[in-house]
Amino acid sequence: MNLVIAVKRFWLAFALLLVLGGLSARVLHAAAAARQQVATTTSIQFSPAQDRYPRGTRITLIGTVRDCYGNGLGGKVVEFRESSSQGQRRLPDGYTDGSGRAYCPYTVPTDPNKDNVCIQARFTGDGTYYSSGSSWRRIPIGL
Repeated sequence: MNLVIAVKRFWLAFALLLVLGGLSARVLHAAAAARQQVATTTSIQFSPAQDRYPRGTRITLIGTVRDCYGNGLGGKVVEFRESSSQGQRRLPDGYTDGSGRAYCPYTVPTDPNKDNVCIQARFTGDGTYYSSGSSWRRIPIGL
């Protein structure tokens, strides 16, 4: 009789551990999801700011990543992309500083067939923030 009671208690304790283990896994998953925020904006700027950029001009692309409260996010990877009539290409990545700005050196194309050039900055996301991308911004090429 004592063996039967011991076996019943063992299986009851085992079932209770399974239920509690499943609940704790769901609670931990929900807590991790609650900590994840949204990086609401990634913007792109050109420096120096000009009305038009002559071909061959070296400029700096600046991608800024901000959280949902408008605070710059430091230590984040920003992808820069170029799009033109000749297709898309990925430019070097930048890493955001304490104000959320990432920098990428860029030379305005010298090829006269490459005149409608647009640039995008994109934050790829991480374990804390979701990804976000800027809209494509056209580089005004000419004198």
